[in-house]
Amino acid sequence: AVVDEVARAFSPWVQKVYALRAKGIFAEEEPQVFEVYRHLAPLYNLLQRKAAVDAVMETVQLTKKAFDDKDADEVCEERCRVGFPSILETISCLDRLSPATSALLPKAAAAPDDDEDQEKSRRSRRHRLQRIVNGIREVLERADVKEALADTTPGRWRSQSKSSASLDTTPADSEGSPSLTRRISSQLELPPEVFEEGKSSDDEDGYFSASSGEEASPRPRRKKSFTLGSPKRDGAERTADMSRRMEVFTRGCGSHTWQAWDARLCKVRSASYLKDKVKQPSGPALLELLNCDLFLIGEDGPMTHVAAKEGFFPAHHRQRTGDTRFLFVQTWVFPPYQAVITAAVNPEAEWLRSDSPQSRLWKAFLESDNEVRRQLFKVAMSVEQGPWLVRKVLPSVPVVIGTKVKMESYHSPGDHLELCFDTVAGGNVERVGVTTCCKALPKLQLVINCILEGQSEEHLPENVFLSVTASNMDPSKFFVPAT
Repeated sequence: AVVDEVARAFSPWVQKVYALRAKGIFAEEEPQVFEVYRHLAPLYNLLQRKAAVDAVMETVQLTKKAFDDKDADEVCEERCRVGFPSILETISCLDRLSPATSALLPKAAAAPDDDEDQEKSRRSRRHRLQRIVNGIREVLERADVKEALADTTPGRWRSQSKSSASLDTTPADSEGSPSLTRRISSQLELPPEVFEEGKSSDDEDGYFSASSGEEASPRPRRKKSFTLGSPKRDGAERTADMSRRMEVFTRGCGSHTWQAWDARLCKVRSASYLKDKVKQPSGPALLELLNCDLFLIGEDGPMTHVAAKEGFFPAHHRQRTGDTRFLFVQTWVFPPYQAVITAAVNPEAEWLRSDSPQSRLWKAFLESDNEVRRQLFKVAMSVEQGPWLVRKVLPSVPVVIGTKVKMESYHSPGDHLELCFDTVAGGNVERVGVTTCCKALPKLQLVINCILEGQSEEHLPENVFLSVTASNMDPSKFFVPAT
């Protein structure tokens, strides 16, 4: 029960991590964040000692046996809800600190003077932490554990059992009340699914990621040049023309693909929304999705107004197909990447030819200046597949994105409208969300629904104009556009 007692003592500070994260406060130089790390450092140091590792692994085995024997009790519940996640989150947070910040935290013991001995000690500590992470994951990822934790039926967990007796040998206090190990903390519930499924690795660099490759506590980085921010590659910068980029990142339903999404899964404002705030499922997307292009930002920085440039999809599409329809283009800058999403407006579409709310709103949007467009264009994002943290940092409601990040628009009447979004110029919360998503691209299926906000009855009900999804994007397959 020592492991339970120790983990519970630090759980309020782990809870503080979640509270700060919800507020978008991640930077380690923030006083509140550093204070949390300072209090979690003793646990982090303890978990690197052999005796502590042995104790945790023994607790892991006892917990497995309790579930195998269908003898799990309240102690097992709290351990899986609070104790184990607190340990994983502590490892995840403190391992990512910069050397400068780490040097300010309490240390367990002086490091060996010899460089070779220091390296051996470091490798030993990392492997010990890897054992802890792997062992705890084996418990939290079990189907029976997930099912049990999801069951909130009163009395689901027995207050006493043989397993609890074997795990708790701490004597009762003088009042005859149960020991602290048997007192279930109902105030703190940390979701076990914060530690996503993923492959465990014996590599010494793998243990610290309690979210299987994604940072569980991302921090906004200092601004870098686009070159420095790009993924490292051997040799010369990889470039590719539009045709090649279309071959590699293509329409489909597998990994590293994009496709249109069912807009009817998105809820939008109903005709009566201004009176009763009722939302309803959208109709099918009004625009035809043509292409999604995702590439690396080159040394010259991000590209703007790509609809008027050679080497990008709008010009490539017109030259190849002779399509003269009006194009709606979105350019998203999120270093080291940039995305260009292109859709076409069908001039024969019923919604456009009739005097529908969507037609009135679309025409008003085209005729407006950039400031008005910023107040009308909104996106509803969802994570269909991906780490728990990404689902939490992305907004769960539609966002008028032009009020959150820098937005510019370029309108060529009769030819195209391009909206450019620069997330670098966004606030702290937006940058953290973008950073978290970028790190999770290989495990992420992201859906983006684009909507024009109906702010008056003549522009309601709303309808999704464009819906797109991209799945399991592989950054090693991104190129810098050839010029």
